[in-house]
Amino acid sequence: MKILLVDDDELFRGLASKALEKAQHQITVASNGDEAIKAVQNGDEFDLVITDMFMPNKDGMEVIRQIKALRPSVKLIVVSSSGAAEYSSFKIAETIGANGSLQKPFTPAQLLEKVREVTVDEGKNRQPRTGN
Repeated sequence: MKILLVDDDELFRGLASKALEKAQHQITVASNGDEAIKAVQNGDEFDLVITDMFMPNKDGMEVIRQIKALRPSVKLIVVSSSGAAEYSSFKIAETIGANGSLQKPFTPAQLLEKVREVTVDEGKNRQPRTGN
């Protein structure tokens, strides 16, 4: 799966990239929202975007809005360590297009589970049920 990872924290980008690459995903990193939007505008086809909520220049909310406008079908996970406002920020992100959220810090296993949940399970949950 092709994943765009957007975060201004270099250490986080490195750790998350390693975990995702170990799980056989192809990772492109962006250190801010502007780089992320450019990657999508340049025609890169991502299956999933993982973006930090709070970054300089262009925050995660704006990244979500712009990427969803360019690629409505792309899945998005928003991550943050903002503290008290976290829950409401995640809910707002989901109303504008995020498919899931994770609060930092999280383990590589939690990250991979969220990726699976958003990209695999979501399709299963939306299939119509047949029978009784």
